[in-house]
Amino acid sequence: MEYASVPAVLHRLGKATGLAFTISERLQGLGELGRVQTERAQAWAVTEWLASKHSRPARWERTAGGYRLVPAAPLGLVFPWVVGGVILAGFAISAAVVRTR
Repeated sequence: MEYASVPAVLHRLGKATGLAFTISERLQGLGELGRVQTERAQAWAVTEWLASKHSRPARWERTAGGYRLVPAAPLGLVFPWVVGGVILAGFAISAAVVRTR
């Protein structure tokens, strides 16, 4: 186990995979990660762990030479389903009101 910083983990990921890993300027500020052991961890697990360490939702975006950690959409992929559900519920209530008349 060693004390790790985000740049050190990103460097290790890049060395192990041959890809470039970067973080968006909007997500900067995550410095020390504490004591971590990444030697036997799979790259995908380390990337997901790094994304979860931020105070705001983040996701990995494919770039030409690797991946970049960027802020996720505020409501994520759930938003279209929520809007669709509200619209469908509105139609169902309207249909029920029309039938009762």
